Amino acid sequence: MNPNNEMLKKEFINNEDESREVNNVAVIGAGVMGGAIAWLFANNNIDVRIKDISQQAIATGYLQMMKIFSYFRKRRKINDFEMQEKMNKVTSNIKYEGFGGCNIAIEAVVEDMKIKKVVLADLENQLSSDAIIVSNTSSLSISEMTTALKSSHRFAGMHFFNPVDKMPLVEVVAGANTNQKTIATIVNLARKLGKTPIVVSDVAGFLVNRILISCLNEAVYMFQEGNSIEKIDAIIEKFGMPMGPFALVDVVGIDVGAKVAISLEKAYGERMKVPEMLHFLYHDNQDLLGKKSGKGFYIHQSNNKNKVNPKIYSLILELNEECKFPQSSLSEQEIINRFMLQMINESAKTIEEKVITNPRYLDMAMIMGAGFPAFRGGVLKYADDWGLNNVVEALQELNKKYPKRYEISPLLIKMAENNQKFII
Repeated sequence: MNPNNEMLKKEFINNEDESREVNNVAVIGAGVMGGAIAWLFANNNIDVRIKDISQQAIATGYLQMMKIFSYFRKRRKINDFEMQEKMNKVTSNIKYEGFGGCNIAIEAVVEDMKIKKVVLADLENQLSSDAIIVSNTSSLSISEMTTALKSSHRFAGMHFFNPVDKMPLVEVVAGANTNQKTIATIVNLARKLGKTPIVVSDVAGFLVNRILISCLNEAVYMFQEGNSIEKIDAIIEKFGMPMGPFALVDVVGIDVGAKVAISLEKAYGERMKVPEMLHFLYHDNQDLLGKKSGKGFYIHQSNNKNKVNPKIYSLILELNEECKFPQSSLSEQEIINRFMLQMINESAKTIEEKVITNPRYLDMAMIMGAGFPAFRGGVLKYADDWGLNNVVEALQELNKKYPKRYEISPLLIKMAENNQKFII
């Protein structure tokens, strides 16, 4: 029995009697993410229909599905016959046809609010009146998306993490009008898919990405100050993260990461200010997208695989000529502290704002969704072990140097003053 699921059963309204059975699903957007989501349903013997604007785009989705199936076949988790049976669960079309029998439709198109609203409005017209619609958005407002819909009560966020076949967490995001039955259905569906669902409030970045972006931004700031990509990534990996921040951004996609970061800056202001280097890469170097384009912070081509891209160092020198970044030579501990203090501070703010109410759920989410090292117990457990007085003192020192980025959570200050801990 999964203890995390038992905790969720107690806290969230997800009674199976209130949820609908799901046996037919549509996925709109057949990119890498859409293809992986379609694979997840097919792998769990659920009929899935994918749609995109061209056969070429649909082919991308099929390739992604085959890539994941082949991975498991090589490891003898599935045989050729089983793989073909599951692939037969998938159908596709460039038009909205065959959607009438779908219980749930998942929007997984580009992370652009205008485009998503158009897609959602078109999608709603093709579905039955009781079908649930969800968005896989990683940061955009669910409540705002509902303005494109006639029936907002059956719409919510269902945010899968990349890579879908490996990451166990699903964020379930209730909009302002989302009803209980919709949330119950999504939560129980996530469990059926072998995922751990966690229900969070509809705020920019939701929970995991909001926290993660704060420290990814900080890693880029440390790079701008003259600390190498290799050094920063190696130290954060040694700390226990599955990969360093620059390697992670390459996997996610520099363009995707930048879009999310920009949306969070709009929502949270100066403390989430996007580093100049990330803007520079996103706006002026669109051939550097990360792993999917073969180059980003690292080179991902076979002849030079996993080597830092020398062009990045040329670009930072070019940008520094214009911006005159302050320079530093940070120790291993200083790099860890700046990375982790951002994570702790933003985590405290999400508790303070009731994005999620239970610190244990936050720690679970960061372990399952961001790869925070489980042996450290979670972000807030790590803060407790560090000592909240020490955390606040360290934040105060950084706040003197970077006052807007290290605006200290009032909750952290209050808890430190009262000698409290997050995890009791």
